[in-house]
Amino acid sequence: MADDNQHFRLLDLPPELRVRIYECFFEVPNSIEATDIFEAQQHAPNLAIAATSRLIRREALAIGKAAMLQFYQQGDLFIQMSVCSSVQWREEMQNLQAAASALPSFPLSTFELRYSIQRSSGEKNDCRMTASIAAGGNVEGHTRWFNNGVEYQNIANRIDLEKGARRKDITLTWGTRLQYLHVVNVLRALGKTVYRS
Repeated sequence: MADDNQHFRLLDLPPELRVRIYECFFEVPNSIEATDIFEAQQHAPNLAIAATSRLIRREALAIGKAAMLQFYQQGDLFIQMSVCSSVQWREEMQNLQAAASALPSFPLSTFELRYSIQRSSGEKNDCRMTASIAAGGNVEGHTRWFNNGVEYQNIANRIDLEKGARRKDITLTWGTRLQYLHVVNVLRALGKTVYRS
């Protein structure tokens, strides 16, 4: 009869087998569908195993970080919200900033903010704002506006996120080579620029 108190001793295995176990543990699906960034966080590779010992950290951390990068770069991640006034827009942006601040940094080079505006006239507009890192490390913002699923063609679609960042004295990128977006700061720079009453 098996002893229920018996434990599997990972560190008794040869290093090459432990590395294979880490690779299986951090395995990322071949593709992920477009998903909300906060929902994606629940399914992203979990690096907590690297905190269990110095040896496991040394062996597993690089594998885990590579898997996290692969996870976030292969999907179209977005943030979704719905507002009906400029006041609610500001409140929702503050809530999104707080929620994003509580999570680990996202290794994203592009992401999308999707939101709907329900106007007092009953008209509903949808917007998709994309932030991405361009050549030279500058962050570009673009919007696409829709009315009942039909895209407006006469609305300027560029957002000067860099100007908003300078005004707030924040940076829009993070990482040693500035290759990833600082999602919270992008939301902060965006906060007062996109909503149209």
